[in-house]
Amino acid sequence: MKKPGILEAAALLTTIFFFGAMEGGSFFAFVFLYLAPLPLFILGLKKDNTWCGLVGAVAAVSLFFITTPQMSIMYLLAIAAPTTFFCEKATSRAGPSLKGWYSLSKLSLLLIAPPTFCFVLLTAYFWLYGQGLGFVLIEKTNEIFDLYITALKGQGQNINPSLSKQLDGVKKSFADTAPALISIFWMSLIVLNGLIAHSVLKKSNRNQRPS
Repeated sequence: MKKPGILEAAALLTTIFFFGAMEGGSFFAFVFLYLAPLPLFILGLKKDNTWCGLVGAVAAVSLFFITTPQMSIMYLLAIAAPTTFFCEKATSRAGPSLKGWYSLSKLSLLLIAPPTFCFVLLTAYFWLYGQGLGFVLIEKTNEIFDLYITALKGQGQNINPSLSKQLDGVKKSFADTAPALISIFWMSLIVLNGLIAHSVLKKSNRNQRPS
């Protein structure tokens, strides 16, 4: 394994900054969060580079001390581990003669597995504790909307019955679709950052996989 250089150090600092910016809570923080896997993808899809997983692990440990343990675990499970896994698969050879690349169709199937597994695991966990995932989603949705209503009242806006009824409808719709929305967000996060990283590396002729 070659020694880490400027690219590895820059990737480490950038992914920590992008994910840690979520603590700020602004719109730009959301944009930065979306780009958090990009530095790891650039490392993982680059020629002759095995630093993707290690940089992701160091970033997770750093976030543990910089932000919170919860943020660190979220980064590890949602960003670092999946990105490292997909980079390893995307740059590996397949077939009897090991001349072909790992197929895109298999990568697509692997993309569906993590969110499905997570929600099955969460459903089983909350079911064992007698709550149910639906109840927890509604509870968390109510907390979010209560903060929103408090903010509206703080700005001097009246919450009339018709608006309250509309918000109840939005809350129910959000709670019903939250698992699908989170899954779509995560899958798009992985796919788009992977495509951007591959495009950047291809232009500089540093990509390992041709397509």
